[in-house]
Amino acid sequence: MNEITTIIDIGKEVISSKDANFLSKNIGSLNKVFKNTFMWRTNIQKQSIISNEFFPTIHGKFHQSILEQKVQLDQAIYLIKDYELKKLDIEEKEEELNNHEPGSIKSRRIAIEIKFFNYELENMKIAMTYRMKEVKGWQQIIDELYSNMIKSGLTDIEIWNKEELEIREFFFRSLNMVQGVKVTKDSGELSNLIGLARFAVESVQRLGILEKLIKECDNKQLDSLVLLGIIKPQHQASNT
Repeated sequence: MNEITTIIDIGKEVISSKDANFLSKNIGSLNKVFKNTFMWRTNIQKQSIISNEFFPTIHGKFHQSILEQKVQLDQAIYLIKDYELKKLDIEEKEEELNNHEPGSIKSRRIAIEIKFFNYELENMKIAMTYRMKEVKGWQQIIDELYSNMIKSGLTDIEIWNKEELEIREFFFRSLNMVQGVKVTKDSGELSNLIGLARFAVESVQRLGILEKLIKECDNKQLDSLVLLGIIKPQHQASNT
């Protein structure tokens, strides 16, 4: 990344000679830092976002994944716009530079601005690399989740409609979250956790699917139902 060297040269009066020597000596490593410092999320971080704790159903994981991908793709598109506009900024400055006496204060000021604009362009290229890593990484996750849902018997319409199966996701997630009542000392949080879980239970009861979903609960979720007084401990034992 030659722009780093260029910027260091510009700052030779503000950077001490000792520090300038350090930067020059380590320019290879610094270039790698600029190019390889990971922006946004690694694959394991993406997986953690849609972990079973936060998104207990595959349908919920899918819809969080497409949301994450949409955000990254949207930002990548805006980055394209910013990059092209920055190139125009450089062209305008270059035209302006030609209209001033070489070596004049104005021409030197414009030359500095052009160098920093080029530095920004390089950073945008790096940012785009990592934006696209996110987009492609989420696509791999989305494809796998979609394939698994198709194999389970869901239709394309059911898969892409978030509201179609959202109540299942909300039910299981609320039961996961209500475990927090065992450790929280905040009365407001306690009320929210219990309130959400009871609302989830009432919602699936109205749909007539509570017993069906109870059979799909893991031990922690069954324990939450015991805490809420929905089932008795012996029901929990017989279900495992």
